[in-house]
Amino acid sequence: MFFKKVTPAVGLDIGSHLIKVVELKKSGKGYSLENFGVKPLLPEAIVEGEIMDRDLVIETIRELWEETGLKTKHVVTSVSGRAVIMKPITMDKMKEEEAREAIRWEAEQHVPFDIDEVYLDLQIIDDQSSDRQMSVLLVAAKRDMINTRVDLIREAGLVPVIIDLDNFAMMNSYEENYGISPETIALIDVGSEVSNLIVIREGHPIFQKEIFVAGKTFTEAIQRNLNQTYETSIALLKGEPVDDVSPDELQPILESVVEDLANSIDRSFSFVRTASADGVDRIVLSGGNARIVGLADYLGQHHGVPVEIANPLKTVDYDIDIFRGEDPEQIAPLLMVGIGLALRKPGK
Repeated sequence: MFFKKVTPAVGLDIGSHLIKVVELKKSGKGYSLENFGVKPLLPEAIVEGEIMDRDLVIETIRELWEETGLKTKHVVTSVSGRAVIMKPITMDKMKEEEAREAIRWEAEQHVPFDIDEVYLDLQIIDDQSSDRQMSVLLVAAKRDMINTRVDLIREAGLVPVIIDLDNFAMMNSYEENYGISPETIALIDVGSEVSNLIVIREGHPIFQKEIFVAGKTFTEAIQRNLNQTYETSIALLKGEPVDDVSPDELQPILESVVEDLANSIDRSFSFVRTASADGVDRIVLSGGNARIVGLADYLGQHHGVPVEIANPLKTVDYDIDIFRGEDPEQIAPLLMVGIGLALRKPGK
């Protein structure tokens, strides 16, 4: 289900709080943004990547197509969650076709699921560092999750042409806009329920992790400690003033949650240092909660590395009117995965 040759299609990012769709068009050496849409889901429709209210998700996708006026039915979408495994492994050096035949036996040593219940794929990362062995990225996803997602897309009246991973789409989007860097970079998509982290170096993923500290953790902390509604909690996270809440009251609550997030990131970075002897040089935030007030600054101070907000529209042309009065810089981080999916094309 990964790394297949497909016809270019729109990117459909199904999150636990928002569904996003992105349509790109090849334009000279780059791309232009032709259309996009964002539509919220009701709470609990999707929990930890698992679809709980199938009919609601299908109806929301259909409404998104109607509201955006999209004509194409072909989509590239993605999955994440505990049913997905991505792991760098070492195999005896061989041709890719041979590696694909052998991957099942290798996977049995690394995948904590029944091997008959998963889809397997691989990507050769490095076949030059040794005469006898090569580094390979093993990807496994549970069949029932993939099949459920494919059936849902079809029931919405669309044609799924490829199922990718959220983190691969995030990496694809970053490298299209910023290029391939020799630095070790941590891409973190701060979603509603989960923050997805992938560490990349020289165009290759070397580690990924789900962190269960995300936007919902912040809003629930504000609601619980300051007796605020969900709506006012969201406003406070954006840095908007709320009459009965002072900055002095809000700051320790935010810092407590950010510290939990930073400590979880620390554990991932420790694994990266142990596995590769290199630390992370830079953190790039994306997702609907990347702009939580003070988040980037706090993480930068905690980890001692530069932290920036991703702009997946950095090299993408667009007409400002397509944003319908919204600030493109505010919208862009939300489209990180969707743009990465829309970039998928034959052979990529």
